Amino acid sequence: PELDVLYGFEVVITRSDQRIWILYGDEASQGQLQDNLWYWMRPAPRGIWSLQTIDVRQILSDLELDLPVAENFVRYDVVGPTLMINFRLMGGARNQPPGALAFEFGPVQSRSVLPDPDEMTREYLAQPEVFVMWRGDYNLLARNYDKALDYYTTALELNPSLDEAHYRIALIDLIRNEQQIALPATNEVPAASPGG
Repeated sequence: PELDVLYGFEVVITRSDQRIWILYGDEASQGQLQDNLWYWMRPAPRGIWSLQTIDVRQILSDLELDLPVAENFVRYDVVGPTLMINFRLMGGARNQPPGALAFEFGPVQSRSVLPDPDEMTREYLAQPEVFVMWRGDYNLLARNYDKALDYYTTALELNPSLDEAHYRIALIDLIRNEQQIALPATNEVPAASPGG
């Protein structure tokens, strides 16, 4: 397609650094432009406001790209699985006379802040270790070390090469050892000297 005028979004999948240009133009097309850069274009009228809806899961499927794995993310002191995807508004042109083009965007909003429970269930069934790690992280944050250790051990049974589970088990061991070292030291408080 002719990409002399670009108008839409750049979607960046943070873990893999894959970029997708979601573009609006005169025709529908899609493909790969270079390593880690794809485009997905849909027709949109020029010169008038229009409401466009994008479904990132469907776009990734259309481009035959995998949905990123959820990462544990702390928000309001609660750890939860989150798909780390950045959205950037974009507009650009080449081979255009100066001042001939303007890009205007209206409000951009999410249809729903709540995830689809059926889709989450499918994802967790496909990768149960992600859900088990999330439960472990929740208990680690709450200092329920025995429960957290049980979840991380289960995650390793499901996926023995899961580096995050190995790290968190070592972290729990470190926390417990520091507590054991710190406890005797608290019993050795020097007596206060008179008058001091």
